Amino acid sequence: MKTALLVKLPDGSEILAKECVNGNIEIQGTDFSVDLIILPLSEFDIILGMDWLVKHQVKIDCMEKRVQMKTQLGEEVIYYGKGRKIPFISVLKACKLLQKGNEGFLLFCVATRSEFWEVAGCSCSL
Repeated sequence: MKTALLVKLPDGSEILAKECVNGNIEIQGTDFSVDLIILPLSEFDIILGMDWLVKHQVKIDCMEKRVQMKTQLGEEVIYYGKGRKIPFISVLKACKLLQKGNEGFLLFCVATRSEFWEVAGCSCSL
């Protein structure tokens, strides 16, 4: 970095950044190039700026905990956050997906024990 950059933080304080590094970040097995401005922030590993987000056409879906982006070649990369809800589908839809060649798994669960407990005057059984 030829000149220092004064960065204003959300709390109003300012930090002087003097170093910029060209590097790569890996998202879902795909490498993305990024210019990183080194800041002494312990709370964050990396902050991707608006210019990087626009360049990669990033779409953030908070409800689905999904971030969708494109490589420079236009290939789509999707990152799912932790705790994502897995949707249930109907048997008919599952059959159609299997007929199209999609992979499926069958899970059969049996309760092996029964428990009983009370929560604030409400009886519950498992």
